[in-house]
Amino acid sequence: MRPHLLLSALIATPALAATPADAEKAQAIYGEGVAAFKSADYQTALDRFEAAYALDPSPILLYNMARANEELGRPAASIARYEGYLEASPDARDRADVERRIRIMRAILENVEDGDQRALTATDVPPEPTSLRPFAYGALGVGAAMLVVGIIGAVNLESARDDFVTADSVKEKQRAEDAGSSAAITANVGWITGGLLLAAGGVLWALEPDAAPISAGTVPDGPKPSGLMLQWSTRW
Repeated sequence: MRPHLLLSALIATPALAATPADAEKAQAIYGEGVAAFKSADYQTALDRFEAAYALDPSPILLYNMARANEELGRPAASIARYEGYLEASPDARDRADVERRIRIMRAILENVEDGDQRALTATDVPPEPTSLRPFAYGALGVGAAMLVVGIIGAVNLESARDDFVTADSVKEKQRAEDAGSSAAITANVGWITGGLLLAAGGVLWALEPDAAPISAGTVPDGPKPSGLMLQWSTRW
């Protein structure tokens, strides 16, 4: 069985420590740390695990402290705890996963030292870039509609001109002229507005950002152990 368990599935409790008194106190402190971790109170969890480690310096608790530091966004402290865990447990079955976490924490630490404020913790998800496509679609759609309005206005303008030529009275010519003026305004507004919106839509489409590259702090694809680590032995 893998030594990693989801917090919601934790059913083991610490075994006996150095003395019965220490064991009882360590169990209580350990339980407080687990409860704090489950409620995302990682600072309290870290404090509790450190207190338990002071009573019984188990390598497993070094892993738990590393996980708490990882969630708190403290890559240097997390690296130190992970490395301490591997040093104390050279034959750990999860060595490959712990070494992967160390690599991720080191990459994050390098980003922070380089002034990159976007460095992510190992459990963070990189933010999705804001898409400009919806705005481009909207501009192109409205622009196309305004061009249709311009076309209708142009057709009405030509019709008004024909009516003006064929009108037999002054009143009919005035009516045709008024209709032509209104149609000309409609055509101009449609053509100009439609052209501007189509141009804006094309620019927004061209500015659409590419998919965001995977950050150094991004967890690689695949299952990621979560929660704390327990050891099924006489130590915890």
